[in-house]
Amino acid sequence: MNSNRGVLFWLSYAIAVATIAWVVWVYPDLAERFPVHWNVHGLPDRFAPKSQLLWLAGLVFAIPLLMDILPRIDPRHKNYAYFGTSYQYIKLGITAFMAFVTVLSIQAGRSPEQVLSTRVMMLGLGLMFMILGNYLTKVRSNWFVGIKTPWTLSSDEVWRKTTRVGGWAFFLAGLIIALSGFFLSGKTLFYLIIGVVVAVSVGTFVYSYLLYRSLDKSS
Repeated sequence: MNSNRGVLFWLSYAIAVATIAWVVWVYPDLAERFPVHWNVHGLPDRFAPKSQLLWLAGLVFAIPLLMDILPRIDPRHKNYAYFGTSYQYIKLGITAFMAFVTVLSIQAGRSPEQVLSTRVMMLGLGLMFMILGNYLTKVRSNWFVGIKTPWTLSSDEVWRKTTRVGGWAFFLAGLIIALSGFFLSGKTLFYLIIGVVVAVSVGTFVYSYLLYRSLDKSS
């Protein structure tokens, strides 16, 4: 493990441990119930016992732990050596986003009547998509991370080309989501996000199939 990869490896756990420590620190002062869902206007419409915050904080730690186990059980584990640093960046991005959601939920729980900051949430979600998209282009064929369709898993060339296109699509989707919070709100913002996510998901799926069929015919 090179030094950069090692720093990224431990940084994910540092974020997770810091999140757990902060949750434990503020836990006694929190209300007995905290918001777990907000409507399209940013107002809380579903609440849960604050004890669930401990599970949420535990999930932040479980994510990097699970992502470090997956390569060991992947039948294509040797491919991880080619994108180890990118994999650690992806792990860091997902862990940081979950920590961000945990902190945001607690802050909202301190003042349940306040409106959730749409800009902050969209910025965090968009940044995660951009990080995933940026490093997705470097991911080699495997069973756990990347754009996995029957056709990408059957052909390294289809995987490589689909991942390259999908990576840029994820990055662009993240940029749109991050900026949308500054200009849109309510149902318009909600439908835009759903539309962007569906477009990227369906688009990469169809692209991988068409690419596979094209390569199959040419061979």
